[in-house]
Amino acid sequence: GGTQTTNLAVGIFESVTGTSYSSGSVSIGGCVVTQPQPVPAGTNPTVTYLDAGSISVAGPSGTTSLPASLVGLYEAQLASGFISPGGTYTFRGTGGTTSPAVGPFTATVTFPNPPLVWANTAAFATVTRASGATFTWTGGPSGSYVIIAGDSTGAVTGASASYTCIAPVAAGSFTVPSYVLSALPAGTGSSTMENTSSYATFTANGLDSGIALGAVVVSVNTTYN
Repeated sequence: GGTQTTNLAVGIFESVTGTSYSSGSVSIGGCVVTQPQPVPAGTNPTVTYLDAGSISVAGPSGTTSLPASLVGLYEAQLASGFISPGGTYTFRGTGGTTSPAVGPFTATVTFPNPPLVWANTAAFATVTRASGATFTWTGGPSGSYVIIAGDSTGAVTGASASYTCIAPVAAGSFTVPSYVLSALPAGTGSSTMENTSSYATFTANGLDSGIALGAVVVSVNTTYN
């Protein structure tokens, strides 16, 4: 019934061993549907979180710390307006002291500019699956992409499913076909639109790969008929 805007910074440091399989990849201009399936025992990968020490983020509005909710998981709800379009944000980590640990690092992210604006959110309060659904937007950096997603859980069966589509930001609109939406159960869930900055890389002892990015994410509650 209302609108909430959240400025959020998150850091996740983990080591993954073993094998996992996913059907979540999708080509530009396409969609993929995911329906949860039971995972055979012993097939899940092992995730170990890494101590990255103390982390802070500095931007045009100042500097704030990212408290660790658990080792390897850092999150801070930032002051309103802390994130600004085109702003540059520098993350610094002191490095952890408890093994397994990540060494000191610096990572810089430039936030998307102009920011993505989802133009027809009101149309997604209720979605008729058999009719398809068209997302329209303005803004977003030239050459970037828009990630479109939705999910639903059936009120009676409890069955759930989700979809993800990707479109060039320059297109300005994307229609999720009825055959994609029909794979979701009638029920309640959400519809989401996302646009990210270019991926920035960083290095640190203890990391094989370090990636940082900024994103604009808009989500609305949706009833799927």
